[in-house]
Amino acid sequence: MRQLEIPRFQIQDYLPFLRATGDTNPLHTDPEHATKTPFGRVIVPGMYILLRAEGVLPSNPGTFLLDFQESVSLSDRVTISYDEETSYFAVKKWNAGMPSVAVHGVVKPEHGNPRTPLADISPLPGSPLHASCLAEEFLLQQDGNGHRRVPLGLLLSYLSPTLLNFYHGNLVGAYRRLEGAVLGSLHALSPGEEIQGRAQLRKQRGKWHFLDYELSDHVGPRIIGQATLLEL
Repeated sequence: MRQLEIPRFQIQDYLPFLRATGDTNPLHTDPEHATKTPFGRVIVPGMYILLRAEGVLPSNPGTFLLDFQESVSLSDRVTISYDEETSYFAVKKWNAGMPSVAVHGVVKPEHGNPRTPLADISPLPGSPLHASCLAEEFLLQQDGNGHRRVPLGLLLSYLSPTLLNFYHGNLVGAYRRLEGAVLGSLHALSPGEEIQGRAQLRKQRGKWHFLDYELSDHVGPRIIGQATLLEL
């Protein structure tokens, strides 16, 4: 069992992360705005928590299925764990001494059975994000052969602004489920190389949005999958 303890989060800790991924949601940075939302307080970006989990996750992820059950606030103490035998991943939080599970699911190493890349999806509006952002803000990890690679949590972070903005212009929502498959290795991108996010609405039931997504670079699709969001 791999485990990581995070005593508490601070907004300044993840500001470079928000700049690098283009996430401008004030729910993560503006206490006054946050009090007017259903959360009532500033919420730590879910994808940033996944980025912090890189130390416990497998270095060669193949498929993943994550359920987001509860939000994590700045005052929460967090324990991130990963069981190598079962591939079970969990983010547990403590608030006022009471534990609860914020995120949990399965992250399997490669050797899975990735699905065919998504077809008939339109490019997202706006400019693609560039790899130079990664190099400026974050230390890219090294694989077993000494090659640099992009952490899974950081690559998935590009998903937040793309999924939340791709068809509503500015959908304020929260993840409920994120599922995907990694196609090929998560190699380190070269400066100036683009990573493009694309998505399409599969179906909608009231405030529930079910989307297909794809993250690609010059080689082709790197991550494909599906996401479930709840509009707030």
